[in-house]
Amino acid sequence: MKKFINLSITVYILIGILLLIIPSETFPGFYKPSLMASLAIVSAIFMISPRIIFRKPKDRQSERALLKLQFIITLALIINGLGGLGLYKLYQYGIPYDKFTHLVTPFIFIIGFSHFIRVWFRKNITTSIFASSVLILFGAIAWEFLEAFSDKVIGTNLLGGGTGGIFWDTFWDSVMNVIGITFGIFAAKRDYKKESTGDLL
Repeated sequence: MKKFINLSITVYILIGILLLIIPSETFPGFYKPSLMASLAIVSAIFMISPRIIFRKPKDRQSERALLKLQFIITLALIINGLGGLGLYKLYQYGIPYDKFTHLVTPFIFIIGFSHFIRVWFRKNITTSIFASSVLILFGAIAWEFLEAFSDKVIGTNLLGGGTGGIFWDTFWDSVMNVIGITFGIFAAKRDYKKESTGDLL
């Protein structure tokens, strides 16, 4: 996982630099190179951030929980980053990549965050899952507002997924978020039971 995380950070930083260097007319019309460069660099910072915020693992278990959290944040950023590179446009071919990200991202975040909270802060599984669910749900709502802000201030076309159907796109984004959180809760409970019985190393 460490190699994957470090490679991802390096690639994102390089992408950010390249987007600033390569002439903007080289990219498709919907690209905003300077914005995407900023997002790439910010994403790299987010990948590093768990190590900056939580500097001293208490023990080996805490170190593994921190690494798992960092891995899941990295994976989620890559999934969403691929959408920014053009996969969100797959809706034109009947493939709802946007809905896929709204399902998978909360799912893996619940697993990673609940495990980290339980191990790092020594909380029980119920408290860990509840805290993670509230955090992820708040993040999902904040993301929709961020899209609206970006569309209005920067001139992007995020709300509606490019379809123009803002209400229904936001509605189904929210539905997929809730489904992802729900599945994540079941998965987190399953992993906890396996760990408790010694089946999960």
